[in-house]
Order: sequence, then structure tokens, then C-alpha cells
Amino acid sequence: MITRLLIILAFSSAIYAQDPGPYHGPGFSLTPPSFDASGSGQVAMFFLPPTHAFAANVNVQIQDFPGTLAEYDQVTRAQCSQAGLKILKADIHNTFIDYEYTGAMGGNRLHWVARALSQGGKIYLVTGTCLESQATSQIESLRNSVVSFSFSK
Repeated sequence: MITRLLIILAFSSAIYAQDPGPYHGPGFSLTPPSFDASGSGQVAMFFLPPTHAFAANVNVQIQDFPGTLAEYDQVTRAQCSQAGLKILKADIHNTFIDYEYTGAMGGNRLHWVARALSQGGKIYLVTGTCLESQATSQIESLRNSVVSFSFSK
């Protein structure tokens, strides 16, 4: 099983006002740039080494969403249905929703795990993605990464 994540940080908009601290990777560390807490978009992406021409990954997106988690779940279900994705699991908790779903995107059959957390009128969506054919060997590693997300104090 692959236990190391390679990191690529894609900062498309501002998120963190405070210093996020260093990331410790396999044989290196990196301190991502800090920036102010406005905006939304994809803010971080971590890749596993590629297999079968696809690199399983975990990404973090921040989405403006002033509604409740229940409302976010309704929107998510509608979007998944429209995209032809099959939701395997959706567990709504007080402070987050866990999803697992499959479907085709970009010419690949994919398997996703995701956690949506609400804070300050935004949804923090943490998603792990792998090829459906690789799910048995990669999905738990991705799930462990996704559920490890926490807000800075």
C-alpha cells in the first residue's frame, strides 16, 4: 500500500490568515504560503504516485455556502445526479457530511470519498479520488487523509 503523499499546493484564492506551519513529506518539509481569509476555490492538492496513468489525490476546496449542511446535501445530491454519479454513502452529522460515490469523469471510472464541513458561511470540501479499479488498494488511505482534516485553532 502506498503510504506517502506527494504534495502540490494550488493556491487559487486566499484562505488562511495565519501561518499554516510546515508540511512534512517523504524526506522533505515545505511551508505553504500564508494568505488572507477571503475568497473561495481549490486551495490544496496532494497526489499519490501515479498508477495506470492516473494519480489518486486528495484536494481541499472552499466554497461560499451560507446555508445549512442539510441544504448543502440537497445541492450535492442534485449535482451528483446531474453528473451521472452514484452516491454509495452519505452520512450527515452535526458538523460535517461524509460522502462516498462513483462515476465516470474525464474518461475514467472514478471512486471518491469526501467530507464537507461548514464554518463561517463556507463549506470546506475535502475529497479523495482514485480510479475505481484501484479503490481496494487506495480508498482507505485516501479516506484516512480526508477525515484527518481539521480547522486551525
